[in-house]
Amino acid sequence: MRSLIQLVWPSNPRDPRGPDPHAYLRPLIVLVIVAGCGPEVFAAADLIALLDLLGVMLFMTAFNAGLMVLVQSALGRVRRILFPPDWTVLITARSHRSAVTHGLVLVGGNVLMTLMYLLISVIGTVQLVKFVV
Repeated sequence: MRSLIQLVWPSNPRDPRGPDPHAYLRPLIVLVIVAGCGPEVFAAADLIALLDLLGVMLFMTAFNAGLMVLVQSALGRVRRILFPPDWTVLITARSHRSAVTHGLVLVGGNVLMTLMYLLISVIGTVQLVKFVV
């Protein structure tokens, strides 16, 4: 409250120049500006609040779009790691039963190895956290 009063009516007793001669005019200037603007002051305050909300909504929309692109890219990478395109062609071609079986074996082994590496890294991370804590 005191800082608000000093903002409107500043006075510094330690100032060697004495009180500010324009300190009495500041509240009067604010009142003249508000009276001169009339109801537009409240409309401007409303517009400022609406612009703040619009800025927040635009930020959230951009953040959401970026997150969606990131998730889509990550899922594409995971799909290419688990199911390499060269091996999935063997499954989708359906030319010979042995080619499809070979493709299923290659993709299954790749998925199994990738999940094994993931499990080993998760177990190692958990053990490291237990060791540190």
